[in-house]
Amino acid sequence: MTIGKPRTLEPFEALNADKPYAERIKPFNFLLTAHLPQFVAPPEGEDPQRFQLVAPWEPDASKWLELDWANKYRTGSETYALTTDAADDSPAARVQSYADVLDEYRVHPEPKSLAPDGKPAGWHGIGLLARRPVAATRLVHVGKEANELEEKQAGVVHHPQEAVNEHPARDAWANIVVRRSFRCREPPYEGA
Repeated sequence: MTIGKPRTLEPFEALNADKPYAERIKPFNFLLTAHLPQFVAPPEGEDPQRFQLVAPWEPDASKWLELDWANKYRTGSETYALTTDAADDSPAARVQSYADVLDEYRVHPEPKSLAPDGKPAGWHGIGLLARRPVAATRLVHVGKEANELEEKQAGVVHHPQEAVNEHPARDAWANIVVRRSFRCREPPYEGA
């Protein structure tokens, strides 16, 4: 991940507190993020919808389990140790291993496709998939924050409100463009 917004930097306030500027985690730095495996609860006392572990960027993967990991939804100084071992009874947070990712991929749904029988494709489907038709149900102007929808799907952003900045009441698209387009659809005047 890239630290591209002030809120992405918030979890590191406590870690940055006693460090000189050159050693701090700063905007536009990179950071690591770890994901919980499916059906694995976060450490005791943590809300699964508000638990996402992040750590300073470290290019050497062999050191990732040794880093101090912070919950991005907390601003305190509490950190977590990690483990990828399902049999580990320590208080470390259990995070996905490559094996977990591959296991989930094997049964991953395919929501953009239809199975040969015309139903939404699932992990159990066999045969050539077809594109699933899309029907627009409404038009909503969203800001550039919609770029974070991929982060939402990846599990880095846990709430849609973090990824989409939608203002339907003050929406210029609805108030200006749509209104004008409906006015243009009036029947033409005779003799025009």
